[in-house]
Amino acid sequence: MFSISGVGVAEVAYSHFSVGEAPEPGFERIEGKVDFDTEDPVIVAPGEMVIVSRVQEHSVPVTLAVVEDGERALPTGPGEEWMLVGAGVFRPIYAGRMRVSGPTTGLAVPAVAPARLYGLDVEPGEPSITLDPAVVYEVKVYAQGREDSAERFDAAMEREEWGASDGFEAYAIVFRPDGTQQPPARSVEQNPRERLARERGRRPTNLTDPP
Repeated sequence: MFSISGVGVAEVAYSHFSVGEAPEPGFERIEGKVDFDTEDPVIVAPGEMVIVSRVQEHSVPVTLAVVEDGERALPTGPGEEWMLVGAGVFRPIYAGRMRVSGPTTGLAVPAVAPARLYGLDVEPGEPSITLDPAVVYEVKVYAQGREDSAERFDAAMEREEWGASDGFEAYAIVFRPDGTQQPPARSVEQNPRERLARERGRRPTNLTDPP
């Protein structure tokens, strides 16, 4: 199996952007616990991952892909021009619908140009894929331009190219099945009395049981 999203653009701020699941109706919301106290460029937590850029603020093309070994084995990475940045184990916590977002600007938008991955010209579009919530994935993050992106950005600032915000890095996030897990369970619908009791930690005094 091989599936790939369109090429989107995420706005990096504070030197990072995120790839993860949005909270879904019917699931118990789980607060993300990404540990920023690390020097790793790829930080993976249940349902979410953060990619740390070498540039503080800029726009990056991002593509998501799912690759599963089959009769026709695909290359390990998306191409010779892509360098491996980091890897981890990703566990879906909701329905597996993945999206890309910047920390201050929200969801990524379609790019203006295609990207070359796995020998394909991938067209601009929404950088979103759906993972199987019953599967555990090995995730690998690849990049273009990262090896000297900070130096090129600093040079642009020295030339007073203050509007320079793209062309420094591009990313491909590749998921490969690597085991199974118990699928996240949907929460049982609760009546108002039960929901308030759970949220407030006690029984509301203004609600009574039905006769």
